[in-house]
Amino acid sequence: MEYLNARLITIQTETPTVKRLTLEVERPFSFKAGQWLDLFWNHDGHQDVLGLSICSAAMEVNQTLDLAIKLSAHPVAQHLHSQAQLGETFQISPHGMGDVFFLPEMGDQVVLIAGGIGVTPLLSIFRTVANRWSECQASLIYSAADPAEFAFLSDIQAICEASERMQAWFNLSRATTNAMPGWIDHQGRISESWLKQLAIPQLAHYYLCGPQKMLFEVEQLLLKMGVMKALIHYEAW
Repeated sequence: MEYLNARLITIQTETPTVKRLTLEVERPFSFKAGQWLDLFWNHDGHQDVLGLSICSAAMEVNQTLDLAIKLSAHPVAQHLHSQAQLGETFQISPHGMGDVFFLPEMGDQVVLIAGGIGVTPLLSIFRTVANRWSECQASLIYSAADPAEFAFLSDIQAICEASERMQAWFNLSRATTNAMPGWIDHQGRISESWLKQLAIPQLAHYYLCGPQKMLFEVEQLLLKMGVMKALIHYEAW
């Protein structure tokens, strides 16, 4: 398989469990909004690989790529969180991968429903609609268990403030005894009644990403609300 070399140029702490990485690619990288890539780490005569969703907007030419990685027991995740150094070179797949993506010819309304780190590929769609496709509107519903675990919060809020085509709501999925931040819009499970309150468009394309249980529950809610199954997109791992 052909690889591309990609140099690590920034590492940022996004949440207590998520790092934001920026890679500089040796030549322009092509992907569709919502796709992922494989990242290969060579060490001690071994090679480990981890699939990572791309957070960047899908531009005509992408020379840098934003990724987000949640801390886990996977050796690549462990390395990126605790040992990776600026300037370190990795290999990545030569182009975006995956069959779940959005293109403007598919429609002009997109609803993105994310759970936890599942926001990463949906953020790529959100950013691409904001930056490139002025004829489209995008709505993001983002659920996490703790206020500190909403990755890319300031980015999402800035996008919404800059364009009336873009809107986002934040759901805290677990009960808390602490005071909730003012930007939290709802607490508890994503429900039919809350989705109806948001008045999201029925004929939009819906993209879901998060824990498998959440994907099934949200899909069932959308079908019950009359959303056509062909308009609901997600990858089942």
